[in-house]
Amino acid sequence: DPEKIYYIHADLAQKHDKCAVAIAHVDKWVNIQVIKDYQQVAPMVVVDAVAWWEPKAEGPVNLSEVKQWIINLRRQGFNIGVVSFDRWQSFDIQNELQAVGIRTETVSVAKKHYDDMAMVVLEERLKGPHIPLLIDELLQLRIMRDKVDHPRKGSKDLADAVCGSIFNAISHTRFNTNQEIKIHNYESM
Repeated sequence: DPEKIYYIHADLAQKHDKCAVAIAHVDKWVNIQVIKDYQQVAPMVVVDAVAWWEPKAEGPVNLSEVKQWIINLRRQGFNIGVVSFDRWQSFDIQNELQAVGIRTETVSVAKKHYDDMAMVVLEERLKGPHIPLLIDELLQLRIMRDKVDHPRKGSKDLADAVCGSIFNAISHTRFNTNQEIKIHNYESM
């Protein structure tokens, strides 16, 4: 949609974990009744896509493929607001994307980001693709010493990418006071 601005988060990895990238946008704003006489305007978020690369026996994930996937989104007409990365191995890819005019940031997905995503989910303000691996990761997440983590044999690579993209979409999309706001209640969902 040429009217939308899309936000991306990449959870980079090469040898042991999956390298995951998610793209999301704010679809519209809705009015939520928080308590009896208090309402709040909140965004409806759409996770448009999740892509991931896995290391193979032949070698690690090629991060230039990830960079090219992001650049190809822009070539396909996506209006990209920002691409964020965690700190691991992101310096070069951020510089390369900035060199072609794509804005980048560093965002280390933490418990506060997952808390925000949980609120969007609980208030039924999130739509996204049905990806069994992502659903499994989200269902296995645990809070350990004020940190969101996965079980010993699990992963959270796709979950981190989705959480970061939702955070970017919400934190960078400004509410336009001239737009129509629909009432969001749970019975209508």
